[in-house]
Amino acid sequence: MKEGICPDCGQQLGSNPDCSRCKAFKEKLDERWEKLQGEAKEVDEEKAIGTLQKAEKWKSSFWAKFAPDKILRMVALFGKVIYDGVKGVENEEGVRCPVPWHTVALSVVTLAYIISPFDLIPDFIPVLGWLDDLTLGMLTLAAIREDVRRYCVWRGLDPVHYGVCEGDACATGGCGFCGAEAEQKFGKKCVNC
Repeated sequence: MKEGICPDCGQQLGSNPDCSRCKAFKEKLDERWEKLQGEAKEVDEEKAIGTLQKAEKWKSSFWAKFAPDKILRMVALFGKVIYDGVKGVENEEGVRCPVPWHTVALSVVTLAYIISPFDLIPDFIPVLGWLDDLTLGMLTLAAIREDVRRYCVWRGLDPVHYGVCEGDACATGGCGFCGAEAEQKFGKKCVNC
């Protein structure tokens, strides 16, 4: 079975409203997304730091050894956003982290979900086990994309590496955070420019 493809209809899992398996997956995912957004409202600095500590332990765990590369990059990115956002870190130019609290909070609850081995689809189930983590991570990135792009430029990270920008759009300035605008705002351009 190909990763992310429904075995019943052959389409992207959750994308076919006529397929019962896709429909059930999408409903569960939508429920989980709503719950995550509610949990984000309860995040405080203590919970953010606690989640970061758990993520550090998770990186050397048994489960992390089997995580897809995209998941590992999401964990790294969410961890950086949380740390810099909570600590109010300044970059080399003395500019404070540009990430608003709601972005930090969504990153916290998403990271907590990803590092938990027991979630919508338990991570020990081959292939499908990481699908819900990946999908929720991508939903979160889509919801906070502008803030995370701004963060990547501020931090000097490659937004394409973390799945925040498309390579061609970013390299040509099409991501909106490249070129003169980013240089003026953050003192540097996107690393792809």
